[in-house]
Amino acid sequence: ILMILGWRLFFYANERNEPAHIHCSKANCECKYLLDSENYVRLIAIICHKGIKGK
Repeated sequence: ILMILGWRLFFYANERNEPAHIHCSKANCECKYLLDSENYVRLIAIICHKGIKGK
């Protein structure tokens, strides 16, 4: 488990045949983040757009 800016990042050891990913949660929000470069760029854009970065 890792905490960054109030976000809790975690994973489950056995999620069958799903691609590599982590789960993220904060307050009432939760998402699944796929671990590849295309999704990383998209996530950073969403974080910057919503003003989450730096809070």
